[in-house]
Amino acid sequence: MNGQRSQLWTSDYCRVLLAHLLLLLTGNLLASSFSLYLFFRGGTDRTIGVLHYLNAFGALLMRPFAGWYLDHRSRRSLLMFCLVGLVCLPFGYIFASSMALIALDRLLTSLLSAVATTGVTTNAYDTLNEGNFNEGVGYLGFCNSLANAIGPGLGLWLWEKHNVWGLFGAVAVASLLALLLLRKFNFREIPKEHITPFRQESFRNLLYEKNALPASILEAIIALGSGAISPYLILFLIQRGVMNRPGLFYTFQACGTFISRLFVGKISDRGERLLWFTPAPCFLLWGFPPSALRRARSLSAWARCLWALVMDLW
Repeated sequence: MNGQRSQLWTSDYCRVLLAHLLLLLTGNLLASSFSLYLFFRGGTDRTIGVLHYLNAFGALLMRPFAGWYLDHRSRRSLLMFCLVGLVCLPFGYIFASSMALIALDRLLTSLLSAVATTGVTTNAYDTLNEGNFNEGVGYLGFCNSLANAIGPGLGLWLWEKHNVWGLFGAVAVASLLALLLLRKFNFREIPKEHITPFRQESFRNLLYEKNALPASILEAIIALGSGAISPYLILFLIQRGVMNRPGLFYTFQACGTFISRLFVGKISDRGERLLWFTPAPCFLLWGFPPSALRRARSLSAWARCLWALVMDLW
C-alpha cells in the first residue's frame, strides 16, 4: 500500500473502483441470463450444469497464479491483456456455431475474468493506506453488492428486450469501459528483489498464503451461508405470497448494503469492530421471523435490509 496518500478519493482509486464495479457487473449480467442463452442455443439441463462448472473451475484455477504474477511480475501487463480479451470474447457467444465453441468461450471468459478481478482488486489495495484501508475496502465490497443487486435484473431485461446482441454487447461495452478507465492508472512497480523465476515457487505457496488463510476461511463460511440461503429465500417469499416480484429482493438487499457502507468502514478504521461485529448474529436472527409472515411485505423488506446489513458487517 502506498503510505504517502492520506485521502481516499484519489483519481486512481476512483478509476479502479469504477473498473471494479463494471467487471463485477458483467459477471452478474451473465449469471441470471446465461442459462436462458443456452436454452436458446439448444442446450439441455446437463449442458447448463457443465458450463456453470467450467465457469467456477476456471475461476478457481486461475486466481492463485494470477496473484503470484501480480506480486512477482507486473501489476499492469496481465490485467490489460485480460481486459482486452474480455472485450472480444462476448462476441464469440453470438457467432459460435456449436456448443463446444460456446463451452470453450465460457472457459476462457472465466479464466480471464478471474485474473482481471484479482488484478483490479490488488491494484485498488495499492491506492489505500492504513488510515483509510477499511473504508476503501468497504466501498469495494459495496460495488460487489451493488453489482449483485442490479446485475441479475438488468441482464434479464437486456435478454428480454434485445436478446443476444443486447446482452453480450452490454458485457463487451462494460469491459471496454473498464479497460479505458485503467489506461491512465498509476500501477505500482514490482521491486526487483520480488521478481523470482516461476520454477522456484512451490505449488503450496501458489495455492494459498498462510497469513491470509484465517480470513479466507471466515469469508468462505460467510459466503457459503449467504449463497445457500439467498436463492431459496426468493422462492420462499414468492411461494408465501409475500413478494410477487423477485426483483424486489435485490432492491432491499441494495438498500441494506447502502446503509451499512455509510458507517462500517469508518468504524473499522477507528478500531471499534467488536462493537458492531459481535451483535451481528443477533441482527441476522432478528431478520428471519418477518420473512416467514404471510403478506407482510413491509416486514419482509425490513428482514432483507437486516440480512444485507449483517453480511456487510461481517
